[in-house]
Amino acid sequence: MHEVNGGGYWAGLIIVAVIIGVITAFHRDQRFMIGIAFFISFLLPKCFVKLNFPAMEHHFYLAEIGIWIAVFSVVYRMSFRKMVFISVGVIIIFSYITYCRNRVWESEKAVWLDAFQKNPEASPALISIGLVYLKSGNYKLAERYLLKALRKCKEINRLVLIIRGIVEAYRKEGHVNKAEQILYALYKILPGDFTLLHSLGIICVQKGEYKRAEHYYLAALKINPYHLRSIFNLGLLYLNQGEIYKARSYFQKYVKLKPRSAQGYLYIGLTYEREGGIPQAIFWYEKALHYEPDSISVNFALGSMYARIGDPRAEYYLRKVVVLMPDKADAWYNLGLFYLERRKVYQAEECMRRAERLGYPVPGEIKEILKK
Repeated sequence: MHEVNGGGYWAGLIIVAVIIGVITAFHRDQRFMIGIAFFISFLLPKCFVKLNFPAMEHHFYLAEIGIWIAVFSVVYRMSFRKMVFISVGVIIIFSYITYCRNRVWESEKAVWLDAFQKNPEASPALISIGLVYLKSGNYKLAERYLLKALRKCKEINRLVLIIRGIVEAYRKEGHVNKAEQILYALYKILPGDFTLLHSLGIICVQKGEYKRAEHYYLAALKINPYHLRSIFNLGLLYLNQGEIYKARSYFQKYVKLKPRSAQGYLYIGLTYEREGGIPQAIFWYEKALHYEPDSISVNFALGSMYARIGDPRAEYYLRKVVVLMPDKADAWYNLGLFYLERRKVYQAEECMRRAERLGYPVPGEIKEILKK
């Protein structure tokens, strides 16, 4: 079981003690007691409600009116000095509460773990914890929490979300057959869900069954012709199989639906690069760069293209890549080749050394040239 910081409980005890002390001091003031009664009457029922989420501030919105009634009735009878001391006290108390809460809820994972600890029967917290672990790459814990959520959840929409999460965890762990069986069973129940067909396509690609993957992607697009991920993945599938024209047509369809997508323009450029169309590839890479100037993939592709034609702009883009991602070995290698072609031996040698240190297999003939 994960530990959750309990500083908030101490803050709660301090507040209760302060409220009791103030009530004792001002219990004879009718307006004050009306305010306290208002506060308790609206807040007390919430004490018996199970928490599905720890952020419960909205339950205080109406109840706090009573607190302000009480505060104004007290301030009305107080001296300025007492008001200052009380104000300082309130600021200190609520600052401490904020500090405690921020320590407990320091991340998305911590928020949901806190929610789960407060109510272990609540499936939303379990689902969210599982998805957070899935996102962070901790697939074992993701699977554990999602399976717990599956046993507790009774809502069909959430069940589908849970099953997809479990399938993704299995897929990432390499249990592709298990993932496929679960997805296919779910698809039989929900045959109109195009996202399930898309997920089956991804699994088939992972298994190397490209014809089946194509079938599932096309089936998904038959149900929803505008499903971006199916369009893009189908283009990627055709590109990897060498069907350049088909790949390009799907990437072009993708950017028509998502015109600010750097990734779409990058892959259109890549189809031209595969055909040897360097000017066209550069055009599309530059378009991709317009939408995502700091993209490592786009800067690398554009820099490599410029290097191939001996354009001095290659240095700028490849340098930018190694600044953004210093351990990208192929960028160091391409930059080294660029320097070598321009007879900048010292810089070329440094780049090749970096590339080799990062695991790039620098050819022997390049090493021989650098030794001369």
